[in-house]
Parts: sequence; structure tokens; C-alpha cells
Amino acid sequence: MNKNSTLNDLATFYQQEKEILDAIFVAKKAKPLPSAASIRNIKNYSKVLSIKKSNIIGSIEMVLN
Repeated sequence: MNKNSTLNDLATFYQQEKEILDAIFVAKKAKPLPSAASIRNIKNYSKVLSIKKSNIIGSIEMVLN
């Protein structure tokens, strides 16, 4: 299928693509970031989580405290 595109076709495509991309990235920017307390809690949980592999039962997960 051979179709020749004109400069107007290219300009129309560019405008539509720009609008779609702007809508996507604006939506991503609108999402709230996790708070510092949430990040701190996740990091602290990962520090006290202990996972050991076992031949008999697979893996053992313990929260050390």
C-alpha cells in the first residue's frame, strides 16, 4: 500500500500525537508521591524482614523485632 503523505498530514499527525502525549504525562504528574513517612516505614520493614530458605518447607519469613 503506497500512500503519499503531505505536509498537512504530517502536521495533523504531529498535533494529535502531542496532545495525546501531553494528556498522558499530565495525568502521571497529577499522581501524589508517597510521603516520607511511608518510605521510611517500608525501609524499616525491609530491614527487619528475614527470609530463610529451607529444604523441607520452602522458605521461612520472620519479622525480627
